[in-house]
Amino acid sequence: MSEKTVVLVGTLDTKGAEYQYMCDRLALAGVKTILVDVGTLDRALAKPDITRQEVAAEAGFDLEALTAERDRGRVVVTACSPPADRATPRSQPRRCGPCRWAYRS
Repeated sequence: MSEKTVVLVGTLDTKGAEYQYMCDRLALAGVKTILVDVGTLDRALAKPDITRQEVAAEAGFDLEALTAERDRGRVVVTACSPPADRATPRSQPRRCGPCRWAYRS
């Protein structure tokens, strides 16, 4: 049987404790987690496996500029949208640009 992995993407500056709780509960069930931070307002309240800086660098957007706008919703959408040069048809599995995991939309 293959090991299960759950990717949790969240704003760890405001919901870090909740995401840490989920990681801990999943670990108790034998599920590996990858915690991805897409927060922008304050420092992360949980230790991410993939930082917001890594997300921004991989996705090719300016984290500092988006942070200055203080529009968390825009940052989350930007961070979770693959760059246009990596877009694939909706019927094909895609990879989230920042984190390189496959998903279907």
